[in-house]
Amino acid sequence: KAEVIVCVSGTNEPMKVTVDADTRYTKIRMPDPVRMIRVENSPFAEINGSLLVDLDGIAHLILHGVAANRETFDRIREYFDQNYDFPAFGVMFMGADNDSMIPVVYVRDVDSTYFEGSCGSGSTAAAIALADGRPDGLYSFDLKQPAGTVTASVEMKDGRCAAVYIEGPVSFSEPFMTEVEY
Repeated sequence: KAEVIVCVSGTNEPMKVTVDADTRYTKIRMPDPVRMIRVENSPFAEINGSLLVDLDGIAHLILHGVAANRETFDRIREYFDQNYDFPAFGVMFMGADNDSMIPVVYVRDVDSTYFEGSCGSGSTAAAIALADGRPDGLYSFDLKQPAGTVTASVEMKDGRCAAVYIEGPVSFSEPFMTEVEY
């Protein structure tokens, strides 16, 4: 077991990761949310009442019971582009049981939309949304995603998120090269 310091996109501060090379277990404290916005009065009924979690660099809308598809994502993204200035934006399409999600993320600078296999910041945002309004305590959520399950834990204190962690096994795939025509 060891602790390593990593630099990752989405935060300016190096982050400490606990790793166990034998079990591939990792745990990292994620950045706290900058703000949370309850969406009201949008032109889309399916997003009203949903929570938008701003993680400073990327914001995620936590959407319950709506099927993940590109058309729905693009429509929602365009609405948020017109009303906010997020460099990256995601929608976490949560299953009806709230233990599964399909993350879809858009990055403005490269104009790309991607259906993620798993998403660390999206798991963070989903756990924050699922813990929102609960009494003080530690809440853990196993979030099944297309590439596997990510466990996210939120410590609630004084009615707000005091700390959030993601953890689980991590593995590396074999490197590969591909050519992209442009």
